[in-house]
Amino acid sequence: MQASVIVSGSGLVAVRMDQVLYETPATDNFLVHFYVENQTADPVWVDLRDYWGIIRPIQYSGSDTPELMGVDILSPVPPELTDSLRDDVLAAADDGSLQAISGYGQLDYYVDFNAAGRDEIEDLDAPWLVLGVGGWLTVTDGETVEQAAPSGGFAFAPISAPPVWSDVPSRSIIAFDSPAGPRIKRIGSGGV
Repeated sequence: MQASVIVSGSGLVAVRMDQVLYETPATDNFLVHFYVENQTADPVWVDLRDYWGIIRPIQYSGSDTPELMGVDILSPVPPELTDSLRDDVLAAADDGSLQAISGYGQLDYYVDFNAAGRDEIEDLDAPWLVLGVGGWLTVTDGETVEQAAPSGGFAFAPISAPPVWSDVPSRSIIAFDSPAGPRIKRIGSGGV
Protein backbone atom coordinates (compact mmCIF):
# COMPACT_ATOMS: atom_id res chain seq x y z
CA MET A 1 0.00 0.00 0.00
CA GLN A 2 1.16 3.52 -0.74
CA ALA A 3 1.49 6.14 1.97
CA SER A 4 -1.73 7.14 3.68
CA VAL A 5 -3.28 10.36 4.89
CA ILE A 6 -5.24 10.60 8.16
CA VAL A 7 -8.49 12.28 7.23
CA SER A 8 -10.46 11.95 10.44
CA GLY A 9 -10.70 10.48 13.88
CA SER A 10 -12.70 10.09 17.04
CA GLY A 11 -11.92 8.46 20.37
CA LEU A 12 -12.92 5.10 18.91
CA VAL A 13 -11.47 5.14 15.38
CA ALA A 14 -8.98 6.78 13.04
CA VAL A 15 -9.83 7.06 9.34
CA ARG A 16 -7.09 6.98 6.71
CA MET A 17 -7.08 7.21 2.94
CA ASP A 18 -4.42 5.61 0.80
CA GLN A 19 -2.95 7.49 -2.14
CA VAL A 20 -3.92 5.06 -4.89
CA LEU A 21 -6.96 5.45 -7.15
CA TYR A 22 -9.11 2.41 -7.83
CA GLU A 23 -11.41 1.11 -10.54
CA THR A 24 -14.17 -1.51 -10.65
CA PRO A 25 -16.64 -2.61 -13.34
CA ALA A 26 -19.47 -1.55 -10.97
CA THR A 27 -18.91 2.14 -11.86
CA ASP A 28 -17.15 4.31 -14.45
CA ASN A 29 -15.99 6.66 -11.69
CA PHE A 30 -12.71 6.36 -9.82
CA LEU A 31 -12.77 5.09 -6.25
CA VAL A 32 -10.74 5.94 -3.16
CA HIS A 33 -9.76 3.43 -0.46
CA PHE A 34 -10.51 4.41 3.13
CA TYR A 35 -9.62 2.31 6.10
CA VAL A 36 -11.08 2.67 9.54
CA GLU A 37 -8.77 1.65 12.37
CA ASN A 38 -10.24 0.67 15.73
CA GLN A 39 -8.25 2.54 18.38
CA THR A 40 -9.51 0.35 21.23
CA ALA A 41 -9.08 -3.23 22.46
CA ASP A 42 -12.85 -3.80 22.24
CA PRO A 43 -15.01 -4.22 19.14
CA VAL A 44 -16.60 -1.18 17.50
CA TRP A 45 -19.28 -0.90 14.82
CA VAL A 46 -19.26 1.49 11.85
CA ASP A 47 -22.39 2.75 10.10
CA LEU A 48 -21.93 2.35 6.34
CA ARG A 49 -25.65 2.14 5.53
CA ASP A 50 -25.94 5.53 3.81
CA TYR A 51 -23.71 6.62 0.89
CA TRP A 52 -24.21 10.28 1.78
CA GLY A 53 -23.30 9.65 5.43
CA ILE A 54 -19.79 8.25 4.96
CA ILE A 55 -16.38 9.82 4.52
CA ARG A 56 -15.78 10.13 0.78
CA PRO A 57 -14.05 12.23 -1.86
CA ILE A 58 -16.03 15.40 -2.57
CA GLN A 59 -13.68 17.41 -4.81
CA TYR A 60 -10.55 16.95 -6.89
CA SER A 61 -8.17 19.35 -8.56
CA GLY A 62 -4.86 19.42 -10.34
CA SER A 63 -2.30 21.53 -8.49
CA ASP A 64 1.28 22.77 -8.85
CA THR A 65 1.81 22.06 -5.13
CA PRO A 66 0.59 19.32 -2.78
CA GLU A 67 -1.84 21.82 -1.26
CA LEU A 68 -4.73 23.70 -2.79
CA MET A 69 -4.06 27.42 -2.94
CA GLY A 70 -7.74 28.37 -2.92
CA VAL A 71 -10.56 26.50 -1.25
CA ASP A 72 -13.99 26.48 -2.87
CA ILE A 73 -15.66 23.50 -1.31
CA LEU A 74 -19.02 22.69 0.20
CA SER A 75 -18.70 19.80 2.62
CA PRO A 76 -21.50 17.68 4.04
CA VAL A 77 -22.30 18.39 7.67
CA PRO A 78 -22.87 15.49 10.10
CA PRO A 79 -26.31 15.31 11.66
CA GLU A 80 -26.69 16.23 15.31
CA LEU A 81 -26.19 13.22 17.57
CA THR A 82 -29.69 13.20 19.01
CA ASP A 83 -31.02 10.56 21.37
CA SER A 84 -33.03 9.03 18.51
CA LEU A 85 -29.93 8.82 16.27
CA ARG A 86 -27.94 7.24 19.12
CA ASP A 87 -30.75 4.74 19.75
CA ASP A 88 -30.92 3.89 16.01
CA VAL A 89 -27.15 3.31 15.79
CA LEU A 90 -27.07 1.18 18.95
CA ALA A 91 -30.03 -0.90 17.71
CA ALA A 92 -28.37 -1.31 14.28
CA ALA A 93 -25.16 -2.51 15.95
CA ASP A 94 -27.19 -5.02 18.00
CA ASP A 95 -29.07 -6.37 14.97
CA GLY A 96 -25.95 -6.74 12.79
CA SER A 97 -26.71 -3.89 10.34
CA LEU A 98 -23.38 -2.13 11.01
CA GLN A 99 -19.86 -3.22 10.06
CA ALA A 100 -17.94 -4.68 13.01
CA ILE A 101 -14.23 -4.06 13.63
CA SER A 102 -12.46 -6.23 16.19
CA GLY A 103 -10.20 -4.70 18.83
CA TYR A 104 -7.35 -2.80 17.14
CA GLY A 105 -8.64 -4.16 13.83
CA GLN A 106 -9.33 -2.44 10.52
CA LEU A 107 -12.29 -2.08 8.16
CA ASP A 108 -11.67 -1.20 4.50
CA TYR A 109 -14.13 0.39 2.12
CA TYR A 110 -13.89 1.98 -1.33
CA VAL A 111 -16.04 4.91 -2.38
CA ASP A 112 -16.39 6.56 -5.76
CA PHE A 113 -15.99 10.17 -6.72
CA ASN A 114 -19.40 10.35 -8.34
CA ALA A 115 -18.44 12.69 -11.18
CA ALA A 116 -15.10 11.60 -12.67
CA GLY A 117 -13.25 8.60 -13.97
CA ARG A 118 -9.74 7.78 -15.13
CA ASP A 119 -9.96 9.95 -18.28
CA GLU A 120 -10.73 13.13 -16.34
CA ILE A 121 -7.89 12.49 -13.90
CA GLU A 122 -5.36 11.63 -16.58
CA ASP A 123 -6.29 14.79 -18.51
CA LEU A 124 -5.16 17.00 -15.59
CA ASP A 125 -1.96 18.82 -16.47
CA ALA A 126 -0.41 19.22 -13.02
CA PRO A 127 2.22 17.48 -10.88
CA TRP A 128 -0.30 16.91 -8.07
CA LEU A 129 -3.84 15.62 -7.77
CA VAL A 130 -5.43 16.98 -4.59
CA LEU A 131 -8.56 15.28 -3.31
CA GLY A 132 -10.95 17.06 -0.99
CA VAL A 133 -12.44 14.56 1.46
CA GLY A 134 -15.57 15.21 3.49
CA GLY A 135 -18.45 13.51 5.23
CA TRP A 136 -18.47 11.55 8.46
CA LEU A 137 -18.70 8.07 9.91
CA THR A 138 -20.95 7.24 12.84
CA VAL A 139 -19.36 4.66 15.12
CA THR A 140 -20.26 2.92 18.37
CA ASP A 141 -18.67 0.64 20.92
CA GLY A 142 -22.11 -0.62 21.93
CA GLU A 143 -22.47 2.02 24.65
CA THR A 144 -21.34 5.38 23.26
CA VAL A 145 -21.95 6.77 19.78
CA GLU A 146 -19.45 9.11 18.09
CA GLN A 147 -18.94 10.73 14.72
CA ALA A 148 -15.56 10.74 13.02
CA ALA A 149 -15.31 13.67 10.61
CA PRO A 150 -12.46 15.70 9.13
CA SER A 151 -11.55 18.73 11.24
CA GLY A 152 -13.25 21.82 9.82
CA GLY A 153 -15.51 19.65 7.63
CA PHE A 154 -12.96 18.51 5.06
CA ALA A 155 -9.39 17.33 4.60
CA PHE A 156 -7.11 17.53 1.59
CA ALA A 157 -5.16 14.52 0.45
CA PRO A 158 -2.35 15.14 -2.08
CA ILE A 159 -1.45 12.42 -4.59
CA SER A 160 1.61 12.72 -6.81
CA ALA A 161 0.64 12.73 -10.49
CA PRO A 162 0.26 10.60 -12.40
CA PRO A 163 -1.56 8.61 -9.74
CA VAL A 164 -1.12 4.88 -9.23
CA TRP A 165 -4.19 2.95 -10.40
CA SER A 166 -5.36 -0.42 -9.10
CA ASP A 167 -8.43 -2.64 -9.24
CA VAL A 168 -10.71 -2.84 -6.23
CA PRO A 169 -9.96 -6.21 -4.59
CA SER A 170 -12.68 -8.84 -4.70
CA ARG A 171 -14.93 -9.14 -1.65
CA SER A 172 -14.44 -5.45 -0.85
CA ILE A 173 -17.10 -3.07 0.41
CA ILE A 174 -17.77 -0.42 -2.24
CA ALA A 175 -20.00 2.63 -2.15
CA PHE A 176 -20.96 4.21 -5.46
CA ASP A 177 -23.57 6.39 -7.09
CA SER A 178 -25.53 4.63 -9.82
CA PRO A 179 -28.44 5.52 -12.15
CA ALA A 180 -30.68 3.70 -9.65
CA GLY A 181 -29.27 5.80 -6.79
CA PRO A 182 -26.39 5.37 -4.35
CA ARG A 183 -25.44 1.81 -3.44
CA ILE A 184 -23.20 0.20 -0.85
CA LYS A 185 -22.38 -3.46 -1.32
CA ARG A 186 -19.70 -6.08 -1.02
CA ILE A 187 -18.44 -7.02 -4.48
CA GLY A 188 -17.96 -10.65 -5.40
CA SER A 189 -14.90 -12.49 -6.57
CA GLY A 190 -15.53 -11.25 -10.13
CA GLY A 191 -15.08 -7.62 -9.08
CA VAL A 192 -18.75 -6.62 -9.49
